[in-house]
Order: sequence, then C-alpha cells, then structure tokens
Amino acid sequence: MNEVRLSGVTVAYPVSIDARQRSGFATAAQIFSFGKISRDNNGAQYVVALKNLNLQVSSGQRVGLIGRNGSGKSTLLKTVAGIVPPRSGQRSVSGTVGCVLSLGAGMDGEKSGIDNMRMIARLHGLSGDELKRAVEDAAEFTELGPYLNMPVRTYSAGMIARLCFAIATAKRSEVLLIDEVIGAGDAHFIQKAGQRILDLAQQSNILMLASHSYSILKDYCNEIIWMDSGVVRMRGDVDEVWNAYIATLS
Repeated sequence: MNEVRLSGVTVAYPVSIDARQRSGFATAAQIFSFGKISRDNNGAQYVVALKNLNLQVSSGQRVGLIGRNGSGKSTLLKTVAGIVPPRSGQRSVSGTVGCVLSLGAGMDGEKSGIDNMRMIARLHGLSGDELKRAVEDAAEFTELGPYLNMPVRTYSAGMIARLCFAIATAKRSEVLLIDEVIGAGDAHFIQKAGQRILDLAQQSNILMLASHSYSILKDYCNEIIWMDSGVVRMRGDVDEVWNAYIATLS
C-alpha cells in the first residue's frame, strides 16, 4: 500500500526585503492568500509557504489541489516530492514518486532536445535500458521529429512544453504529482497530454494534481483540497469544496 503523510510540516523561504516592500507584501498576502512574513531568532525574514500542515493520502485517492496563486499548492507538491525540505515536521512517502512540476527547469538551451531529455531522465532517476526506453517514448510523443537534434534555444514555447512534458511523463510511478501543466501547448497537444495524464493516473496508486480548472479536477480527482495561506482550509467532495472556494472569489 502506498501512502503520502505530512505531519506538522512547515516550509519557509528566506526573503530579503526592506520595510516598504514588507508593507506591500503584507497587503498582497492578505488579498491573494500568500504565506506570511516572519522572522527567526536571528532576525532573518522568511515567508511561510506551508504552516504546521498535516496531510494523509492513501492508495486509490485522486486528490486535486485548489487555491489562489501563492496559497501553497506548488510548495505542497514539491514537499511531497522531496524537492523542498520542511523547516519542521515530518514527510513520509511510501512508493515511487513521479513529478510533472516546473516544466523547463534546468534545460540547457545549447543542447539538443534529445540531449536535454536524457539529462532530465537522469534527474528523474532513470538509467540504462529504462532511460533509453523513456527517451524513445518521449521523442515519439513530442512529434518534433528532426527538431529533436537541434538546440533547444531554437524552439518555440510550445515545442519546449512538448519536450518537457513528454520526458516528465515517460516514467510510470506509484505516486504521481502534477502541477497545472495539462493546459500547455496547442489544442492537439493539450488533447494528447490530457490522455497521457489519464493513462498515468490510472496506472498510479496515488494522484495529487494542482489545477485552476474545474473540468480537469472533475475528470481526474475523487476529492479536492482547498489550500489557503499554507494551510488546508477544506477537504472533501470535488463539487462541495469547489463551490465553497468559488463563493469566496465573487
């Protein structure tokens, strides 16, 4: 049985801002549900992105994450993935983890598409025959053909989206984490990406998906979590939580 468990997890990012910027940030935080600015014992300023968060997701659960920009959705996914370490609390994940997060991060513009896919595949923990199969699968999925041998700096934004999405989803995992990427690219690619995510989700035991789209959440998830200022404000049925969230935006 696979499981994601966060116990009393707090995640904070250090910041360096003056008093005027601090006042502006505080106002924005109140409006947009960003994390709050605090100081540690040494006087250093930091933004709390997740605050004393407790969360459990078990096999069979398909959990959507909603909330305003800056509410903690992406940080939560990165914490579950092990990319962002908690300032305090415990993270426990049983099962292999696959991430579709921050597409394009770490890309080398001077290297070809194929070389970048090999590099990203290694970062995802692939090697040997598994890496070779993943790159071949991703290359076919991109439909970029001869462009895969050209430097990435010559690609359009849509081509980069295809490349990054293809290799990020080439690995089947027990715990699948996705951060608002299904809407990247042209209409044809969006349809392909949606089907690929659906296939991956069906093969995974746990899905955690951050999205602002009700239709995506309804199609992929059996419950959603409403994040607000780094805490879980509400969790439950997709329609019930979505309607409660939307009511606060009007």
